[in-house]
Amino acid sequence: MVAFPGQLPRLRGRAISNSPVLSSSHLQLRSQELLRYSMSDNTKKLYDTAINAFNSFRRAYYQVEEWPPHPNQLVDFVAYLSYKQFSPNTVKSYISGISYFCKIRSLPDPTQGFVLKKVLVGLSRRNGRVDDRKPLSFEILSSIIHLMPTICKSTYESTLFSVIFSTAFFGYFRMGELVHNSLQDPGHAIQYGDVTYLAHNNTVHILLRHSKTDQEGKGSSISLTPTLLPICPVRIVQSFMQARPTNPGAFFCHLSGRPVTRYQVASVFNLALKKLGLDNQSYKPHSFRIGAASAAWVSGTSAHDIASKGRWKSRCMYRYIRN
Repeated sequence: MVAFPGQLPRLRGRAISNSPVLSSSHLQLRSQELLRYSMSDNTKKLYDTAINAFNSFRRAYYQVEEWPPHPNQLVDFVAYLSYKQFSPNTVKSYISGISYFCKIRSLPDPTQGFVLKKVLVGLSRRNGRVDDRKPLSFEILSSIIHLMPTICKSTYESTLFSVIFSTAFFGYFRMGELVHNSLQDPGHAIQYGDVTYLAHNNTVHILLRHSKTDQEGKGSSISLTPTLLPICPVRIVQSFMQARPTNPGAFFCHLSGRPVTRYQVASVFNLALKKLGLDNQSYKPHSFRIGAASAAWVSGTSAHDIASKGRWKSRCMYRYIRN
């Protein structure tokens, strides 16, 4: 955060001419700060990866790194990535990163050429991948949670991963919204103060401060309600809250206070799948979210309500509904 001398004036109802005079360097620093906030950390990392990959490609094939690049170099880059079995979505993201790199420097954008757009369409048609991740049913969820005491080393760990799995399913969560990306990268994992149990209506409220469809951080509230099923998400969360250490930080943490990571979740999940004789190539941590949408659809829940619970803002919700 850039430090400014004094507090910037709030200009509502006040003429700009009456404001304190700021130096041009202060204005430039603030504009750079705003530009940084305009992009999520994950997008920035992706775009940096795209630029590095494109520069490496050009050094190998053209021995140049001029900006803006010639449109033909972009077409060849797409062909190269296709040979390397990059998914169409990843390739499009790389091209978006190159476009951003040019635009932010007020350079001509070479990614809008007709040939490049057609090549990208051809890539999607030729290399399009079918999402073959299976939905996790409630029955499989129940079996996984039943196995936790045989997989985890302690009662606390068993409760910890049981509550992660049940919360992911009943709350339609992406795993990156619940736990750390890694020990060094917290991502947007929910924190201790984001989870509240309301005794008057026996519900758990989870404040989701950021999500894939909420890059501005407006936040949303997800409610877990009690069920008559063998697995009740509210009861499991209550059990975990009673056992969890009271230190701040990631809500899902080990007894030592260290946060749970996506790698750890995937490892425990794969161990459970193996014991159940299920293919871990078909079931992924995202299968909880796919399973929640599919189960709701089968039960007769409207598309509008499913989209609302899963925080989908487009028709892509239908891609999550499987048999």
